[in-house]
Amino acid sequence: MEDKQKPVHEIRKGDVRATVWFNPKVGRRGWYTVTISRVYAKGYQLQYASSFRYDDLMHIRKVVRRAHFWIWWHGGSLSRKRR
Repeated sequence: MEDKQKPVHEIRKGDVRATVWFNPKVGRRGWYTVTISRVYAKGYQLQYASSFRYDDLMHIRKVVRRAHFWIWWHGGSLSRKRR
């Protein structure tokens, strides 16, 4: 059975969701990535879209800003080389 990677953090505002993932690298420092999606209901199931409505744009701004802060707080410099 294959283990699926799970997100390390999730931020929601309205229908918009930012999901933070950690990508480990063997022998090197890992890095964080963020995916942005919109949640909507189709029948009785939740669906996810990568296209957004006009009303979602300010929510995107807020979740991206919060994701940026979360990554910074949890060692976002893991992905940057020290000079």
